[in-house]
Amino acid sequence: MLLNHLLILSIIQGFTEFLPISSSSHLIIVPKIFDWPDQGLAFDVAVHVGTLGAVIIYFHRDLFNILIGLVNLCMGKEDPRANILAKILISTFPVVFIGYFFVEYIEVYFRSAELIGWVTILFGFLLYFIDKFSLRVKKINHMSFKDSLVVGLFQAIALIPGVSRSGVSITTLRLLGYEREDATFFSMLLSIPVICISGVWLLKKLNEMKDVSFNNELFLALTVSFVTALISITFLMRWVRRSNFTIFVAYRLFLGVVILFCSYSGIL
Repeated sequence: MLLNHLLILSIIQGFTEFLPISSSSHLIIVPKIFDWPDQGLAFDVAVHVGTLGAVIIYFHRDLFNILIGLVNLCMGKEDPRANILAKILISTFPVVFIGYFFVEYIEVYFRSAELIGWVTILFGFLLYFIDKFSLRVKKINHMSFKDSLVVGLFQAIALIPGVSRSGVSITTLRLLGYEREDATFFSMLLSIPVICISGVWLLKKLNEMKDVSFNNELFLALTVSFVTALISITFLMRWVRRSNFTIFVAYRLFLGVVILFCSYSGIL
């Protein structure tokens, strides 16, 4: 991979992984538009590690509190902080289950530019209307296990490129009545096990290739994706404290239209 391709794709991955605009659609469409060669599994692993490091660093205090809650629970002490971990695991199970059985099928039949364009637009509209008209009364600390399962079921839809894992989980939480900042916070926490699991799956596939080794270029991809992801998370968490998701919806609609235009005109 050329250095400029690597830098551009690493920046795209870092910025889009946590914003509700679908990182997978960008990484599929951008190389197609510019006729770049496939970035390869090693690159995917590197940027996954980078984005994972960013979300862990940003939420390290919250993760530490969850860990303390788990330790207290193991010692027989009730601690509400451990409940968040249970809800994260419940929300993660559907995407693991569905991904295990259907991920290869999805990769074959759900990666067309036309489908990605329509999905990008559809889930943009859903985010806008649900965010605008839903109640805003619930906090994550009071989330039920039923709600966490519902979030997990909808999060599994994000296996389809263009949906956006963060976008669909935030949309679902807003539909269930959770406040915008809390919905975004829980979506960010959900990204940790999902990125870990997808990273392990990529590593397994990478290990089967035998002749692939990590080098300075991959370390650069990891670093760039880490820095840009950290910037992206910081921006998003500050943004939702004072505004809504309309800016991201507008971008999704623009992106979807561009993808459809390129698809129907034969560019993609």
